Amino acid sequence: MKRKILAFTLILLIITSTFLFAYSETYTISTTYDLENTILSNLYNRNTNISINYSGSLNGLENTLNGIIYKDEYLKYTIGNWKWSYKGYEGNIDINIEASHLISRTEEDMSNIKIDEILNDIITQNMTVHEKIKAVHDYIVLNVAYDKTLTYRTQYDALFRNTSVCHGYALLFYRMMEELNIPVRLVIGSAGSAHIWNMVQVDNTWYHIDTTFDDPVPDRLNQVSYEYYMLTEEEISKDHVIEEENIPHTSTTYEYLLNELVENSGNSVYINLLNSLGYSYTNTDTSSTPANPTINIFALDNYVEYDSSYGFPFIDENSRTQVPFRITLENLGADVSWDGETRTAIAELNDIEVRIPIGEAYIVVNGRIVQNDTKSLIKDGRTYLPIRKVMESFGYTVGWDGLTQTVLISE
Repeated sequence: MKRKILAFTLILLIITSTFLFAYSETYTISTTYDLENTILSNLYNRNTNISINYSGSLNGLENTLNGIIYKDEYLKYTIGNWKWSYKGYEGNIDINIEASHLISRTEEDMSNIKIDEILNDIITQNMTVHEKIKAVHDYIVLNVAYDKTLTYRTQYDALFRNTSVCHGYALLFYRMMEELNIPVRLVIGSAGSAHIWNMVQVDNTWYHIDTTFDDPVPDRLNQVSYEYYMLTEEEISKDHVIEEENIPHTSTTYEYLLNELVENSGNSVYINLLNSLGYSYTNTDTSSTPANPTINIFALDNYVEYDSSYGFPFIDENSRTQVPFRITLENLGADVSWDGETRTAIAELNDIEVRIPIGEAYIVVNGRIVQNDTKSLIKDGRTYLPIRKVMESFGYTVGWDGLTQTVLISE
């Protein structure tokens, strides 16, 4: 009788094995490293059933299986449920993993293509990391509406249905940051109820960013809030409870960081960011507003003296410093001229010729086109040029003193 039972068991096992083989691949693995990578690869492919014959050791196996889902933060938050089981003995262990996913492989592939298309539209090559983060934040807030039915929760839903709960907002921001190679995290916690948002790293500093809370409910056309944009832990903790462990900390406010960048780099991009986010443009040492709003030019140890006959430097609509062409270049010792036929200002210095076509976002340096991020222009009958690119073309270093609002030009 025992033999009959054994024979029946063997037949059942053979039938079962044949059935499994027909519907899923069984992997043969011998090392912990290969075990982890095989499981992760299958989870990335959104497989729901993973069968493995493991010839390694039982010692530490449970810790390995329990820890796999924590190897990848994005994967962790796009798996609905998963469970594992194993049977066998040392050197011959059958492992089975069942997983459900919030997003399918097809939906993920479609989302990745869509993300690339969007980033190609909203991101330009000359953007700073700060500008890229804001562009992605604004796109999500303007194009996704909160799902009050609490049905949709992935980046696919946010992209193709234009609606999602917080999960989809955070996943979409995460994936866009990944594509831009900007360090990003997902943060689990609560804000009245269970909630998820992001952290992003810029200039070696991590900030909290909650696109869900920056999206007005009900949805309002073309309206973006920055109340939950680039916050410190202290700032976000006013109404968010952080449950995630081992998250990075910062006490430096984003407003302070931007002001430091203005002072240290002179890049008017950061002034524009300060203004668009509703921050104050202040000196980071004294936290006081500069008394003199005039833009000064300090070139080669001397201030350039401007008056009404030449015009005065100013910040244009693209937050770039424009300076009167002739007086500025002549103070540096350049020979200047004007080609009326092509409406081009010309400056020559140290065997370098810079041609500045009016109304164009480029200059020509010794016959080579150099792209600019704003246009030269004529204002009140005077020719103005974007100072940074022109000065750098002559080999000068351009800086910025935020306290006195002075462009610094040095050799």
